[in-house]
Amino acid sequence: MGHAGHTETLPSVKLSEAAMDEEYVQLLWKYYHIAGDSGPRAQLRLDDIVVGDLEYDHLGTDEGQNLQDTRVFPNPAASIVHIASSSSIKRVNVYNISGDLVYTNIQEGYENSLPVGHLNTGIYFFRVVTAQGVEVHKVIVRH
Repeated sequence: MGHAGHTETLPSVKLSEAAMDEEYVQLLWKYYHIAGDSGPRAQLRLDDIVVGDLEYDHLGTDEGQNLQDTRVFPNPAASIVHIASSSSIKRVNVYNISGDLVYTNIQEGYENSLPVGHLNTGIYFFRVVTAQGVEVHKVIVRH
């Protein structure tokens, strides 16, 4: 980071053997521009590691991909959001309105309950990955 020709060594990331069996591993980085007394500096930080199927690891969905067989309730929610699906739920990612991943739940089954009391009041997107595909549901959290 910094001026041309400057090189930095990034920290190593260890992945479990289970992660190596997946189709891909995606490292998500955030770039920070920090003002300081000695002048501005840049910093690159590891933000998230996503392991899984390539087709399911983005917030957006392709048209026609939403299966309409998953219910996410109550909406608005204050402390817990329940998810029920006719297809086995593999993972639930929760994103804030800015698209930042704020919570991940990997607990397989046909029903799931996620705590949302720790989240700030606002709009969130629940990306539900099931055995049949991906659905994204908008949920309002109010306290």
